[in-house]
Amino acid sequence: MRGAFCVLSMFAVGAVFGQQPNRFDVLITGARVIDGSGSPWYYADVGILGDTIAAVGPLPNANATTRIDARGMVVAPGFIDIHSHARRNIFRVPTAENYLREGVTTIVEGPDGSSPVPLAPFLDRLRQTPISINFASFVGQGSIRSSVMGLVNRKATPEEIEKMKELAAQAMRDGAFGLSTGLFYVPGNFTPTEEVIDLAKVVGRMGGIHISHMREEASHVLDSVRETIRIGEEGGLPTQITHHKMIGGPNWGKSLESLKLVEEARARGVDVTIDQYPYTASSTGISALFPQWALEGGQKSTVERLSAPSERARIKAAIVEALKIDRGAGDQDPRQRHEALRWPARRCVLRRPRLDLRPGRAPQLQRAPRDPAPGRCRRRRGRRVQHELDRHRRSAEPPHQGPRPADGPERSRCRPRHLGDGQPPADAGPQRQRDDELPGPLGPGLAPRQPADQRGHHPDRAEGPLEPHEPLG
Repeated sequence: MRGAFCVLSMFAVGAVFGQQPNRFDVLITGARVIDGSGSPWYYADVGILGDTIAAVGPLPNANATTRIDARGMVVAPGFIDIHSHARRNIFRVPTAENYLREGVTTIVEGPDGSSPVPLAPFLDRLRQTPISINFASFVGQGSIRSSVMGLVNRKATPEEIEKMKELAAQAMRDGAFGLSTGLFYVPGNFTPTEEVIDLAKVVGRMGGIHISHMREEASHVLDSVRETIRIGEEGGLPTQITHHKMIGGPNWGKSLESLKLVEEARARGVDVTIDQYPYTASSTGISALFPQWALEGGQKSTVERLSAPSERARIKAAIVEALKIDRGAGDQDPRQRHEALRWPARRCVLRRPRLDLRPGRAPQLQRAPRDPAPGRCRRRRGRRVQHELDRHRRSAEPPHQGPRPADGPERSRCRPRHLGDGQPPADAGPQRQRDDELPGPLGPGLAPRQPADQRGHHPDRAEGPLEPHEPLG
């Protein structure tokens, strides 16, 4: 399926396969409809009157002011970005074309414990701005804490907790969908779990949910999963683990244990869920590499610590350690490190063939000297070469025109029939179709894929510094 024509999610659905009008403002014909119900796609026409989906089904005799031929395309409800940081730049770019062109019609703000506090003035300004998409918001626990007691690393007093609970309740009355936490970021990482549960109880009683950028996603990720589950279980509200991942090669594979924790919690009645983005990269501020104690008090205090030679040395040592074992430790697959122990590195790296993918030229395979030790290195070589050719073909392929066959599965157009000069290489080995089965980095001469959130402009990635306590995601 090459294209997608996304119907705005704010449209109300009128008649569906029932009594249908014969005249529409917009008529979309010949599309594959995916209606969001979980059912398989089906061919149908979609008739729109004003801002309402008035009919879905066969409409052969219908008339319309605007008719769109959607053969070979998909019609679906608008997608929802459940983790957005667009609250400032939505006012700079109210059309949000970067979202709409990707089919996103609703965004949810206030994740990672960061949001406007109080929330009402922000939502009032949003209502007065003619934006092109639907906009929802959570209230951030970190922003609530900062507004009451600043960026200090200590427990809140009972009086401060009462003030925070009232701010959370007011945000829910103003229209928040729930409470977000960013316990990895300042000041969330200064917050005891019990303090978060106190706010969660308030939000849960008012019908809200909890979403969490967990306290740790590397060496202590399982403890963080248990904490997120506990917040929902004791707070009495649904709880969601946001962009669940395992940071750092030493922690890869722990998802088996984290998923088991979630399944066990759901079995005993806790409404805990997970969301995950589909690329192998994350984005956040450089402060994520700093030790927590160095960030107390905000940017001014951090700069003062960096100006003191002894404190600067401590901070530098902590950053280097984080790059080695935490947020910089995912560059090499542990399986590849294991293979390096079994085979001399020169056999796997120096003797690997390369691809010439310069623009305007057909892809050419530059063969390396014959490897004296065939085996796993050779099979991995073939998979990497095939993967790079697949990617090159996909990027150069013209858009498909016309409808797809209705019967039988679609034939893949991404896999080339041969490599380089038209003959299959003898050492290519078995080919794999899934990128996530590749055993490791692509290696010298082969450019890795760009993560999806770094390819284009986003309204939540525009220029301008963030507040000291505001995370990127």
